[in-house]
Amino acid sequence: MKPWIKAAPEALLAAAATGLLVLAAVPSPREAAGPARPLGASRAQAAAKTADSPAELADPDAVVRLFYMAPPPVEQAPVEPAAAAAPEPEPAKPLEAPWLSYVGHFSGMDGKPFYYVKDSRSGRLIKVSRDDTSDWILVEDAAERIVVRHGDGLYAVPRKR
Repeated sequence: MKPWIKAAPEALLAAAATGLLVLAAVPSPREAAGPARPLGASRAQAAAKTADSPAELADPDAVVRLFYMAPPPVEQAPVEPAAAAAPEPEPAKPLEAPWLSYVGHFSGMDGKPFYYVKDSRSGRLIKVSRDDTSDWILVEDAAERIVVRHGDGLYAVPRKR
């Protein structure tokens, strides 16, 4: 058997042992930072024990309490009721519409009333109902007039002329 085959495992073992000795001799970053603080002691106490740390350090536990503890309750002044509620805006008054004339009304198969109004400008007959299915919506039904809404406009149509 060749001599280097016998010597190779011994050399590897020697290199590993040397590596372990070097690692044991070199201090780790934790050891270089200073001694470990005992359990239950604050950092301020550990810093006070070491002579090379500055004395003006704040207590970290007090700083942590600022962010992770609830602040004491603050007394609030009683809420005063509003002096006077703002007056509600008056509903828009309908415009008199001389170009619209009341033609009549009828009830549909389901009992809902429909009204017919004639537009003298265009000459067309307009069907008005209470539901929002058409452009013309009945807002008010009084004995002397009906009030209809078309878009943003509110128009009063007299029943008799």
